[in-house]
This record gives sequence, structure tokens and C-alpha cells, in this order.
Amino acid sequence: MKPIFYTIGDSFTRGCRTDNPEQDKNDKFRNYKGTLGSYGDWVFQNYNRRFERHINLSVGDHDNEDIVRICHILRENVISKDFILIGLTNPSRGLPNDTPTKQIVSDFINQIQEIQYFLDGYNYLITFAFSSLVPYWTSSRILKRKIKDTSKIIEWAKPNNTLHDICSGTWLQEGNVNPLMSEVTDNSGNVSVNHGLGFSDANRFNPYHHLGRNFCNDFHPSTDGHELIANTLIPYIDESLDS
Repeated sequence: MKPIFYTIGDSFTRGCRTDNPEQDKNDKFRNYKGTLGSYGDWVFQNYNRRFERHINLSVGDHDNEDIVRICHILRENVISKDFILIGLTNPSRGLPNDTPTKQIVSDFINQIQEIQYFLDGYNYLITFAFSSLVPYWTSSRILKRKIKDTSKIIEWAKPNNTLHDICSGTWLQEGNVNPLMSEVTDNSGNVSVNHGLGFSDANRFNPYHHLGRNFCNDFHPSTDGHELIANTLIPYIDESLDS
């Protein structure tokens, strides 16, 4: 039997299903359930000869402690040739609004180190859904000092290194402000703790006109957005699988 490709994260990784009107209208996460169109599905299409199937263990509204817990549980059920793609969420999600920024960053780094510890020796990569640590929460210098082995973290300590940046056209751009972050940052540069994905007009964040709109009306990646994310992440996965 071939190995399995797993994805773990929040609603950004779970994928949107706005194409099925028969879904339960009382289900809070009805737009996120199902894996049709998630970036994990697009990635899997590129590796369907290598992996048996894609299993998406992501859940909308999960914080990073939830994601770490799923990684820990999955550790007991994977084999060495399986691959796990982890999309961490907003660093402050689930924390009290008065949590100091320094504590938020410290907790986030500890969560990454915990994943590194119990997935040591297994195939995995860590990426970030939205709310990049640099430059909005801390500096590259601090992050580089805190985590030495960054081989399993996609573009660690780089500015605007999130999946949201991929869809917004700010991926790894040092001089540009991510449009979501511009709406949750005050004049002093402080980020609103526990900010969500709500911004005023998703349609204006679409620099990829040839691909169509990258965001759904609920501000998560559309099918085009998920495909764009997958195409951006595949070279990192290729490199990881070949190492």
C-alpha cells in the first residue's frame, strides 16, 4: 500500500464548499467542510502516483493548540513514508485579548518546537495560514535565534510568508503590507490580538486576474486561490521529499 498525504490546519486548509446549497444551514462551518478544492487536494493531484490518498484533518476555527494536538495524535498512526502538511493559524487565536505580544510569539514558537520534537524523523512541512509573524508580531532576528533547524518550516522568519499572502499578492514581499493585516493594525503598528479573517472587500485583493478571484465571499481562498497556494507550495514539498 502506498503512503498517505495528510493536511492539518484551520478553515484555510480545510477548504471552502460554497458550491453545495444542500448543506445544513445551521452548521457554523458548512462552508469549510469537505475537501473539494482545498490546496491539499491540488497538491495531492501532483503526487497521486506517490501517495494512496489525501486525508484532510483540518477543522474551521481550530487554534494552534488544537492543530498541535491533532499532529500528536496522528504521530501514532503514520508511517515513515507518509507526508504531513501543517498549516498553522493566527498566532494569537484562542488567547485572551490582553495577552502580551511577547507571550504570543513565545507560545507560538513553543508550539512549533513541540511539533518538531514528536514528528522528528517523519516527512512533514509547516506553513502558516494568515497573520505572518514578520513584520507584524516580531522580527526576523528574534525568530532566527529561537529556532535553529528550519528545514521543515516554509520560509521561516520571512515577511508575509502566509497562504493569505499568496492569494493577496504579498508573498515574501518585505515592503508591502498584507491587506488583511493593514485592517487589524493600528497607527502605532500594533496588531489587534485575536483578529479574524473579516476584511471589508475580498474582491479588491486579486492581483491574479488571469486566474480569477482568489477569495470567496467568506474571505477564505476560492478554488483558484487554493490552486495558486498549491502551485506555490509544491516546489517546497518536492525539495522536502527529495532530501
